[in-house]
Amino acid sequence: MKKLLLLFCLLLGLNAQSWGQFNTLNLTDAPWVTQENKASLPKDLIFKGDFQAAVSWEEKGGKAWLVVSGIDHEAEGKNDLYVCQYKEAGGSLNQVWEIKDFSAPGNQVVMVNNSLQVLDLDGDGLMETSFIYHFPGLNQAAEAIKLMLHTQGKKLAIRGSNPFLDNLIPEKNIDPAVDEFPLYFKNFISGEWDEYMQHGEVTYTKRMLAIQPRFRLMELEYLMASGGTSYQLLDPQGNPLDLAGEGEEQINYASELVLSQDQQVIYFAYPQGIGRWDCREKAITTLATLFDDTEAVSSFDFSPSGRKMAFFALNSNYPEGTRLFVLTLDGAKVEHKQKLDLPTFRMAAAAWYLDGPIFIDENTIEYNHWTNPDDEGEKRRVKIE
Repeated sequence: MKKLLLLFCLLLGLNAQSWGQFNTLNLTDAPWVTQENKASLPKDLIFKGDFQAAVSWEEKGGKAWLVVSGIDHEAEGKNDLYVCQYKEAGGSLNQVWEIKDFSAPGNQVVMVNNSLQVLDLDGDGLMETSFIYHFPGLNQAAEAIKLMLHTQGKKLAIRGSNPFLDNLIPEKNIDPAVDEFPLYFKNFISGEWDEYMQHGEVTYTKRMLAIQPRFRLMELEYLMASGGTSYQLLDPQGNPLDLAGEGEEQINYASELVLSQDQQVIYFAYPQGIGRWDCREKAITTLATLFDDTEAVSSFDFSPSGRKMAFFALNSNYPEGTRLFVLTLDGAKVEHKQKLDLPTFRMAAAAWYLDGPIFIDENTIEYNHWTNPDDEGEKRRVKIE
């Protein structure tokens, strides 16, 4: 029944829309890309048909653009879709790749909203891009779907369909050429495909935080109205790492997370404490426990030597509402713990904010002192042990 309702909605939606109404396409909300319009594109960037949407970003070797455009054949009830990437380097602008596809009469080929991912999957300084487009299937039993990923101008694809009737089986066909690339590419696009098939939309903007011989760390920004950030700890091939006990959930849904300077250790905050995961030991260690009713934890900061770690916790039971924790570490061992009750939380735009501490030197921390959450506060320094 759900698939029949989806088909009915698609029929209503596409019958009411012309190609021009698809110009509200949003490619991605990733903060590391710039939203472009037709007037902001380089004058020598040539694309086919009518402009739909574009973004740009900086990467190794120059600036890149991705442009979506199309042609509406209204009399025939069909359209063409074009997706192209361009790069400016050495004073010249060149097309890196082009995807073009065409719908049959009575159908449309449509880019899926928010499906563009722009991220460096292999750590070479050049962004990979992936996106999904589909043929909603007005005169078909299934929605035809295509996912395209490009790396250094080469295309990796998944093609398939999502049937509207429960007695039909979805199709997922991964291009055999994908097997010529490192396995993490295949695992990434397969995950993107499965996410879309499960939800009917792309629900996360993703980027790589770390690519190391022993692990990969991905950040996921939730696209729905509630927002929120989560993480995925992966093995070198891009499969989820198997962490004992509650470790996987603690890292995946950490309220704060930071990598050590050498990117071998992850420090993270979860509802009941502060944890540490070392990729060499493959073990999670609890560095500090917090009250169950702790409302928030600030960002972490480390002293110049890297041996001291500081953060604030927000809890209405603390005398000042917030408490500064300073941990002196020797690897996974906490040698010393200091607690100072200092007021630092504030109200802004009807929400509470908890500013993190900043190490000035090995024994001095600067923080924003707030005695009245509605005031601007002042920067103060405190000596620590």
